[in-house]
Parts: sequence; structure tokens; C-alpha cells
Amino acid sequence: MLSPEKWITYQTVVYSNEKLVIELINYVGKAMVCVRDETTRRCSDSESAPLKFEYIFSDPGVKYVDIKADSDTRAVLRWDKQTCLFYVLCSSTNEGKDSENPIIIASGGTEGGIEATFVGSENRHYYSYTTDKHPLWNSPFSFIASITGSEGTDFDIEVYDFSGKLIARSNSRSYPDYVYVNPSSRTNHISVVRVTSHGLNEYNLQVSRPRILGYQLSTTTVKPGQKFTIRYRVLNPFRHNIDVWLGASTFVKFESREIRYDSPEYDTKVTLAPGENWVQRDFVMPKDAFLGQHQLQIALWGMKNENSMGILFDWKAYDAALTVTTPLNPEITHLTASRSTLPP
Repeated sequence: MLSPEKWITYQTVVYSNEKLVIELINYVGKAMVCVRDETTRRCSDSESAPLKFEYIFSDPGVKYVDIKADSDTRAVLRWDKQTCLFYVLCSSTNEGKDSENPIIIASGGTEGGIEATFVGSENRHYYSYTTDKHPLWNSPFSFIASITGSEGTDFDIEVYDFSGKLIARSNSRSYPDYVYVNPSSRTNHISVVRVTSHGLNEYNLQVSRPRILGYQLSTTTVKPGQKFTIRYRVLNPFRHNIDVWLGASTFVKFESREIRYDSPEYDTKVTLAPGENWVQRDFVMPKDAFLGQHQLQIALWGMKNENSMGILFDWKAYDAALTVTTPLNPEITHLTASRSTLPP
């Protein structure tokens, strides 16, 4: 759905001397298409349908396509990448039409997603996606692959690891159809499969993950045994709701050790609407917690069961976020004894 209120943005990756051919059809009123990177931005005129805009990038890398209309309207977006010789002789790269030439989904997600259409006898489109990695564990973050198709269609998603092993599949008969993916490698291959065709045979594919943007604490000073609240500022990049679990731990250094404290009974499942969300959970500092400054670690998990450690979307650590102080009514929680030097 196009709107005069904001631009809709798509990401793509191009190589040197590749041309982007953008076509926008079946909309009401006038619309504009822009293509840009970090240094260049070029736009079409504001035109009635159909609109076609072409641009050749001399430098490779991540590029953006921005679209805006002068009224609320649906539209059909089509694009092609072409390899050009001397900026004149151009031919389609047929990117995404076979497994050896997948469309590269730009790192960090696809903002507005990828718009594509099955043409003729095509039954599969191929993509490649590289997820970010955990800064400490060096393991890939989990992600979500989501698809929405035109009316009357049935498109499935299959996700393969770098070795070609099928690791996830989503085959619902309704949209949005999406799957949580626990990858074993950072780079993964995604196939969109046409099961049932109808009409335009168009779809929008989004591959990304929810992200932690920040946090707030109901208090930054707590006592052992005290409950406090952690608020998470989270981005859901998808066009539909998703469910995540809010995880949290604190860490404090004691001598040469690092002590971890959890409050799993307050792990909370929340539903994230599209865009930015503020969500929260409680945390109880254990009665035997060591005093001092604690590091706060918060995470977004995909599920809470025996497999929860595998579906990790995001993780953030904040040093000295919390101070644990002496309680008003101290209790004995640790007791050590040494041999007496007094005579019996």
C-alpha cells in the first residue's frame, strides 16, 4: 500500500555497471520512484501509471529503492537487474532464477521486503541471506523469513544452510506465512516455491530479525530480593505481528569469577506490532546476590522450551547498568568457617 505520508523503502545489492529497471503499475493517482546509495540519489518525475525508471550504478554495493504516491493506493512493483556494456548494451542477469545465481538479500534485513513475480513456468526463486553473528559467542543470530502473496496464490518458503541441508520450511495456506530459522551458518539459501498459481502471482519476501534498540529500568539501584522492571525498546521490521520472549540476566565480578543471576520465572512472551515497540518484564534480584555494579544482559528469544537456546534473535549487554546495595534487613546467605586458633 502506497501512501503520501511516507516513503516505502526496499534494499538490493548491485555489482559494477548493473542497471536497475523499476516498473510501477496498477496504481491510482501519481507516484515517484527514487534509487540511491550513500552518495547518489536519482528520482523519476511524479507520474501516472505505468511508471518506468532506469538507473546504472557505477559502484557496487547496497542500494535503496524509495517509492511514494500522492494518495493511498495499492500498486504492483516489478524490477530487473541488467548487466551493461558501455552503459548501452544491457541484458537481464536473470538473478534469482536458479540456485547458482541467487538474489543477495542485503545485510541487516530488507526494510520493505523484496517484491517479485512468478512468470510463465517458473516455480522457484532463489535468494541468499547472511545474518549477523553474536558478538561474544561468534554464532549466527536466528532470523525470520516471511512471505505474503497475491490473492488466490500459495507460496512456500524453504531455508537451506550453506551445505544445502534443509533447516526450515513454512508451508501455511494463509498469509503472512513465516518461519523462525535457527541457522548453523551465517549464510543461508532461501527458496520461494510456487505451489498454487493465480492471477498476478506476486509476492513480498521479508528476511530479517527483531532487534533491541534500547532499554529502561524502573530503578538502577536494587537490594537483594527486590523486584524491578526492565523495559525493552524493540524493532519489529515485519509487516505483521511476531511473538518473542524477553530474556534477562545480570553479571557481577567477584574476585576472579563472574557470577550470573537469572530470573526465569519472569521470562515473558510478548507480541510485537510492526515498527518500534516498548515491552517489559520483571526481574527479581536473588537474595544471595553479591553487592556492587552488575552488567545487564537482555535478549530476544524465539520460543521458551527445551529448544529456546537455539532461537536467539538479538542480545545486548550494558555495563554497570545496575547497582546492588546492602538490604535494610540483612539476612545470612553465605557462611564460611576456618579452623579455630583458640585452645579447646
